[in-house]
Amino acid sequence: MKVVKYVLGVLFILGGIGSLASGAFGAGLLTAILGALLLPPVSDSLKEKFKFWQNKAVRYVSYVVLFFIAGAFMPKDVTSTKTSEQKIERNDVGNVTDFKSKKDILIKYIKKDTTDKSVQNLRKMGEIGELFNNGNYSTIHPHDGYISEQVDSVTKKKILVFNPRYDFEDAEIYLKKDSKNGIIKNYIINFDIDSTGNITSKKTIITYSKTGEVEYDNDEIPALSTLIDEEVVNSRKEIKAMEKQALKQKEEHEKRMRKFEEKCLSSWNGSHRELVKLVKQNMNNPKSFEHVETRYGVTGDYAGIVMVYRGTNAFGAIVTNSIKAKVSLDDCSLISVEE
Repeated sequence: MKVVKYVLGVLFILGGIGSLASGAFGAGLLTAILGALLLPPVSDSLKEKFKFWQNKAVRYVSYVVLFFIAGAFMPKDVTSTKTSEQKIERNDVGNVTDFKSKKDILIKYIKKDTTDKSVQNLRKMGEIGELFNNGNYSTIHPHDGYISEQVDSVTKKKILVFNPRYDFEDAEIYLKKDSKNGIIKNYIINFDIDSTGNITSKKTIITYSKTGEVEYDNDEIPALSTLIDEEVVNSRKEIKAMEKQALKQKEEHEKRMRKFEEKCLSSWNGSHRELVKLVKQNMNNPKSFEHVETRYGVTGDYAGIVMVYRGTNAFGAIVTNSIKAKVSLDDCSLISVEE
């Protein structure tokens, strides 16, 4: 609880300083005071000086009151925020003319459209890239600098260019090497959006290592299978599935190991109590027993353990011995013992 109070106290003090810096003096001062009162050293000092502060109900009511009063003093322009993406009404002719408005429409289109073959190619290539640690998130977060505005060299109109900035050099391992075009080097999509917010045309420009830039209309978009080496991709998927399965098995094994340790071994020295008891019963001098270590491994429905211990023999000399045993995972009982 003290840790929580320290964290909240520091956060409120920093928030108060921030409010003071922004001109919200009343809210900032009250927030900083609230933060100071939450700090255990300050609270403990007040308990010593004022008896009423020793009452937990009084303290918590004071915190709540200060919090709401500080909120009441917060200026409206500080508490209210505007969303970064404004809703664009497509039926308002003439409203969709600036770059930001068109960009917002294109962002929504890229994130949600499932029929655009070119966007789907990029989305699937990004998913495939993740298999090779070369993921691309342009279709998931298109607002992160992937959209720009340019002037079309032919029509002289402003168009929006979606450039996913895909790392094609690292992707060469799974890209198909076409005998005619070569290997893909770049992939961008040009969009023309009118003043009503409708996408009137799309052109995909793919750059190949042999033929250079090739322009495609939306009904001519190459299939993903012509760009990606599916044999390499499927092989990678199998490897990833095997790695995932191996990791899952490892985690399950470690979980069983921890469960066995917590359930069946002593938290003090890691020994198995029943095995210790059995060893002492067969020792020449049970009082001389000293546990050295217990190693264990879990397999099937039992755990195999090896306990190393010391004790005096019939001649009074200290000797080190070990004993092996199988232990049930269900009730921690000894299944078998081997000297």
